[in-house]
Amino acid sequence: MLVRIAVAAVVLALIGLIHATAFVWWPAGSWTVQTVVLARPFPSDGGLAWQAQVPAAVPSDADEPGVSRLRVLENQVALGPAHTLHATIRERGGGAFSHGRDALRFSTSDGSDPNTNGRTYMAELARPVPPWPHLLLLLLDFTFALGLALWVLTRPGRWRRLRLAARPLVVFAAIAIVVDLLAGVLFRHRLGDASEALVALARAALDGDSDRSFHGESVQYAEHHYLNYVLNPDFASGVARQFERTYRIRRTEPLRPRPQVRFRVLALGGSTTYGEQLANEQDTWVATLERQLRAELGPDVDVVNGGVGGYTLLENTIHYVTLLSALEPDLVLLYVGINDVHPRLFGDLARDYSNYRVPWRSAGSVLPVAVSWLRWSGGYRLWYLHRYVEPLRRNGIGGLTARPYPDAAAWAAALARNGAGVYRDHLRTLVRLVRSQGRQVAVMPQHFVVSKPSDATFRLGVDEHNRVNADVARELGVPFAASLLEAGAFTADDTLDHCHFNERGSRRMAELVAAFLRANTLLPR
Repeated sequence: MLVRIAVAAVVLALIGLIHATAFVWWPAGSWTVQTVVLARPFPSDGGLAWQAQVPAAVPSDADEPGVSRLRVLENQVALGPAHTLHATIRERGGGAFSHGRDALRFSTSDGSDPNTNGRTYMAELARPVPPWPHLLLLLLDFTFALGLALWVLTRPGRWRRLRLAARPLVVFAAIAIVVDLLAGVLFRHRLGDASEALVALARAALDGDSDRSFHGESVQYAEHHYLNYVLNPDFASGVARQFERTYRIRRTEPLRPRPQVRFRVLALGGSTTYGEQLANEQDTWVATLERQLRAELGPDVDVVNGGVGGYTLLENTIHYVTLLSALEPDLVLLYVGINDVHPRLFGDLARDYSNYRVPWRSAGSVLPVAVSWLRWSGGYRLWYLHRYVEPLRRNGIGGLTARPYPDAAAWAAALARNGAGVYRDHLRTLVRLVRSQGRQVAVMPQHFVVSKPSDATFRLGVDEHNRVNADVARELGVPFAASLLEAGAFTADDTLDHCHFNERGSRRMAELVAAFLRANTLLPR
């Protein structure tokens, strides 16, 4: 008997040693790095950008924005920044690069031609360590430990009956422990394979991280008593605060008193006006339009960005009535329609969109407070990541302020059932309100392309709202920017997804809007 116990203990110790070694050298959620030399010739991608081929079997930004861990080295010196827009690489260079599956777009540190500058270019390819070795070792640990415990509990002895009664408790405890350990391995693997933003969110919620870019009083959105949510002026995007405190808008430059401004334009809309996915406010089409108009008309011109991600026409109206009307704009641009398709997909459409919206109560945090005494549990951490962090990263503020999204297969029937009449009424109301204040107003259709299968159905609603935009503009005698819908107005390289402009698209949008304003004599002489 002692020999068997000794053998079992040795085997268990060996498995534990192997497992401990594996966790030290290749912990779950870690990455292995392979260095490859980038092969010449490097085809030009226009401007300062060049192309190179890299193996496709590593995570890239084409899978999820910001998830690539690839590093580019120029003579052993790391280049960067990574995850850069293609247009920015072409125009600014400076070592910026972007990784999408097997395609690498990069620039040299000094703008030289990498084919002739004599330098060596390498890529460090990072692959996540697979979770299965750790899972297998944990199962082996569990099997041997449980077998040894049960064998000891069944040996003859004075307390044999009590030990037999304890067997179910031992089995249950062992299963619970190993399941929690397995969940911990999967949690670390999923977090290790995630984007930097998702990792920061999870650490802020579960580990008490004080990163104010994601948690506490500085989340990107804050509660509001009329609007449900507004931009939070305490949120810092990178190193800059881009949210104005009084009007809850995205603007870095201080707003001047109205008497110091000869002409002020206010742009209302959702994330396509706000500039979703553009880290720098100056790269949005609204800020670009401001620079263009100032170059043409002089410095005493403002173009103010009143767009907020996710805002429907109703929320834009409330925002305008409660805050933005006080800016006293001479001209209000309405770039609206996409976000009002969402309420039409939820049950029976209500005029106040209560079929779609739910009140958001954040308690000072964009994520619910994690249960402190459960934070050590791998199972709880995995559940919290799946239940709260991943949906927030995937759905943004909409995941917190909207009801559970219906299946895409039901969208077409919902759009047919819930027509565009409510949207038409709300648009008429806002246009009449602005005009009643003696201000000019112009309506602009929204650019939308199909980037995934469900977009084709969603676009039916967008196209319908664009037609409503044109109808209401004609009915009320206000300008309509039909040029935004003309063939060739935008190209596939102008958007980051189905509707959000990149830097190049923002410049093109600003050019088209400026031309529209001139053609309709909406600018001062």
